[in-house]
Amino acid sequence: MRPIKQAFYYPECFIQFRRWINTVVAQNRYIGLVTYNGFELLDIAGPAAVFEAANIIVPNSYTLFVLSSSGGLIKSSIGVRVQTDRIDSKKYYHTLMISGSPDYRIPLHNKDLEKYLKQYANKCERIASICTGSFALGRAGLLDGKRSTTHWPDLETFAKEFPTTEVDYHSIYVKHDQIWSSAGMMAGIDMSLSIISEDLGHEVSDKTSDHMVNFYRRPSGVGQREKYLSIKPKDESFNDIFSWIRANLEGNLSVATLAKYSGMSIRNFTRHFSKKVGCSPAKYVEHIRVEVSTHMLLNTNYTIDRIASKVGISSTETLRKIYIRRFGCSPHQIRVKGSRNLTEVSSGRGNHRKEAGGENRKRQIMTPKRD
Repeated sequence: MRPIKQAFYYPECFIQFRRWINTVVAQNRYIGLVTYNGFELLDIAGPAAVFEAANIIVPNSYTLFVLSSSGGLIKSSIGVRVQTDRIDSKKYYHTLMISGSPDYRIPLHNKDLEKYLKQYANKCERIASICTGSFALGRAGLLDGKRSTTHWPDLETFAKEFPTTEVDYHSIYVKHDQIWSSAGMMAGIDMSLSIISEDLGHEVSDKTSDHMVNFYRRPSGVGQREKYLSIKPKDESFNDIFSWIRANLEGNLSVATLAKYSGMSIRNFTRHFSKKVGCSPAKYVEHIRVEVSTHMLLNTNYTIDRIASKVGISSTETLRKIYIRRFGCSPHQIRVKGSRNLTEVSSGRGNHRKEAGGENRKRQIMTPKRD
């Protein structure tokens, strides 16, 4: 019988020991940010900034390592070089995050990355991909039978390359068991905030988002090519009134009130607002109220009655009617089901996960626009 101390010389035993330590102590999770030549810089910088901010809220929660197969300087797609540590399959990481590339073929055909992922898949608590990094997960066989996503311009190719994967054509990030995948660069930040929420709680995630001056953490079901607020002002002349609306959601935000705040007549204010913003003042206010109330439904324990009150909606019945009209389901259903089915009825989108070649899916990915 071997002495107990010899167990620590074996990688598997060491990994199990470190996993137990992480579970008991629940601190200082090791995050490995995996790169390769041609990686997208923000896919690493974005999540790194999120975990750094989380460490400010709850010190020593995360330790970050930037990794590559060779170690040393690795050149990103934009030309910026990043110093990395060499990937070591014997080292324990709580979470691995695989960066993407503007060219999906780079992670797809990276043999070193494929080999490492196959070796390490069962040795960490969580594996995540940003943008086209999901192609590396698929090539390593980690997405077989799992729901996943990638950056929207490459969804069709992704579905063809990995037919055993259930492709989510809508969500900005997806979690299936211990595997996470996300869409474009900014979605990696949202996914990282959600990871922090899972590790440290919603409150820490929200404080991290606030620290980064990010208005709120987008839930996974927000479409890759849509936001709750799809209004895009043509200039910044109404920025002051936008901020005032958000700060006074519980109050009277009638057109008369907004016009008075802006120092304009009702008629003149409505005409200028509609021209510059692209919708009526009343529609804009409703958009903001729905945006904020949805965030509260998914990220707080407030009652629906309290949420309606906090966003300035007169009753839960009025809030329910707004959600039925916009999303085809009630606030309660949004809270119970999460955000996977949060697609505007008016957009004409039904089931946002279609088989490859489906006409509904094609309509969602026609117009090029970087996430």
